Amino acid sequence: MSGRRRLSAVSRVAIGTTVAIAAGVVAVSTVSYAIVARSLSTQLDARLVQETSWFAEAVAQGKPASREALREAVRAYFASHSSPSAEQAPILVVRLADGTVISNSEVRLESVVATASQPPGPSIKTAAFEGRRYRVASSPITGRDGIVLGTFWAALSLRETEAVRTDLATTLALVSVAVTILGAAASATIARAALAPLRRVAAAVEAIEDASERREIPYDGPRDEVGLLVEAIDRLLERVETALAEQKRFVADASHELRTPLAIARGHLGLLRQACAEKAPAGESLDVVNDELLRMERIIADLLDLAALDAGGAPRPFQALDVSVLLAETAHRARTMGARDVRVSAPPDVWVSGDPDLLERALTNIVKNALAAAGADAPLELAAHAGDGTVTISVADRGPGIPDEDVGRIFERFFRGALRRSDGDGSGLGLAIAAQIAALHRGSIAATNRPGGGAIFTVTLPRLRDV
Repeated sequence: MSGRRRLSAVSRVAIGTTVAIAAGVVAVSTVSYAIVARSLSTQLDARLVQETSWFAEAVAQGKPASREALREAVRAYFASHSSPSAEQAPILVVRLADGTVISNSEVRLESVVATASQPPGPSIKTAAFEGRRYRVASSPITGRDGIVLGTFWAALSLRETEAVRTDLATTLALVSVAVTILGAAASATIARAALAPLRRVAAAVEAIEDASERREIPYDGPRDEVGLLVEAIDRLLERVETALAEQKRFVADASHELRTPLAIARGHLGLLRQACAEKAPAGESLDVVNDELLRMERIIADLLDLAALDAGGAPRPFQALDVSVLLAETAHRARTMGARDVRVSAPPDVWVSGDPDLLERALTNIVKNALAAAGADAPLELAAHAGDGTVTISVADRGPGIPDEDVGRIFERFFRGALRRSDGDGSGLGLAIAAQIAALHRGSIAATNRPGGGAIFTVTLPRLRDV
């Protein structure tokens, strides 16, 4: 896995949903704004067209015969359409053919529209005057004989329309942000709820410390994708359990079956050694074969012990054990194995619950490993320390220590470090058996190098208080 932190499934679903919601909201807001803006522009232009139509009808009804009559008709129309609010009422401008300009507003818009080039027919355009924008409709004024007498303009300010557009844009933006935030929160909640069964399944699988523990994964939902995944995991655990059971049975059966022929072979070797006692080369060869058979018997015995421990059962019920007594017995065994300097340090009245033979076997295996590494003359330190809920038992030596590449593998089955491989002794199962015994007692085992040289093995067990 790369060093970059990966997003969780809930985050990915929430982000994807949020992006989709944001894109949809932006699209809807853009379309809504365009429709409203278009509608406002259409209404404004329709009002200007209507104003132009009203002016044309009013002038046509008056039928002015002269330019003076046309001026009077225009002034009369403008007077009837004057309004105190230039924002609401249209600005009306007429420029006659002789250059006379007539307007109904104090806003001198004619300085812009009257000087601009005009198309021959009616038109609508946008013009700017003194920092403000206007929508302007223009139409020619014709006489009875079709002669153009002037031009009429009707203008409306765009300030109100633009204010409506700005408010609309602001409102749509705020609504878009709010909807996106709510959508993100809702999508995260929904994704978390949808993936909650997967988290429960993962927690249930994680809680299975031993694959031999057959445990049903809790799931009562529908047979959807999650349900199919739970069924697949159940089937996988069942196959793993079957395979492990067959493996353990095979190891136990094979180890048991090998013990008998080995015993018979050793018996016959004893007879051959007596017969070949006077022949030195043959006697030496038989001694080598006998030693190898003894080593094979030890390996098989260890395999049988591991098979029994893998089955999860202890030979007898656990009992309360005094840690100081346990260490004293371990120290005695170490001395019988040749250790000359064994030091014991244990507080009184500290108890654990367990099988005395198994725990002594685990500590003895660790002691054997220490003696093989450091030698019988090196001091061996056995110590116990009591905590609030645990008891720590340590076995420390002054040997060369554990090679760095072996620290992580020292409790693996059949693993023999460089030091043990060189002496040709050991089966590579002693420390694995010790680790299995510690796990059987709901404890743990660890190994590390001491700062001053040598190795220290630590067994941590639950402390028993009510004794």
